[in-house]
Amino acid sequence: MPFDVFYKLDGLYALAEHDPEFENVVDDTFGEMARYYHQSVATPHRILETKAVKVQELNTLNEYPILVERPMQTLKVKNYTWVGPKGRLLRVEGDKIVESLLGNLYEMPKLYAVAETPRELTLNEIEKSIPFFTGFVKPFTLTEQQYLNFKSDYEDYGEEDYADLSEEDIGKVFFEVVDGHHRSIGAILSGDPFVYAEIVPEVYIPYREWVLQGRDTDHKDYVLFAYLDKHLL
Repeated sequence: MPFDVFYKLDGLYALAEHDPEFENVVDDTFGEMARYYHQSVATPHRILETKAVKVQELNTLNEYPILVERPMQTLKVKNYTWVGPKGRLLRVEGDKIVESLLGNLYEMPKLYAVAETPRELTLNEIEKSIPFFTGFVKPFTLTEQQYLNFKSDYEDYGEEDYADLSEEDIGKVFFEVVDGHHRSIGAILSGDPFVYAEIVPEVYIPYREWVLQGRDTDHKDYVLFAYLDKHLL
């Protein structure tokens, strides 16, 4: 089955109970959240009112991408609201996330703050969806070789670090969290069923080339590009 980020909850709560580094975030979760993500907590309107951002776009004149300004959009889930450029965002469910192939290092109290703040707000009868700028994900179609690599890593090291995938997952689209993993994973651990994240330029630019060249159904990345065609927001 696909990777399940919820294994992190048990580790988080165990650490929070015994690790002195968690003392501040357990005693004042919302305060620590404000320290880690000051703008999201103290001045959320500045995030929500952001009008545009510069992103890389395909340059039809030469091989080098150009920077263009894209309007921002706001997409609310429940506990968290995501702000990112139009045409670049993907909805990412927790069971479609494969953690960074390069290995993400988590600052666990920070992850705890993102996961627990919505519950603290609920306990204090505060209804609030906290805004975040989106992180980045790299969508990819799982190959047989990647499947075998993940299977080997999972058997050697266990579920705490690697995806547990089946042969049925070969050929399906998954997401590597590249940037913003505390925000994205923390939001899912908080109870949100999915997050929104921006597609990385190194996947978006080839996708745009494929579109402009007529959407070749024989392209080696057809499955991935067709997925993006349908799901990019």
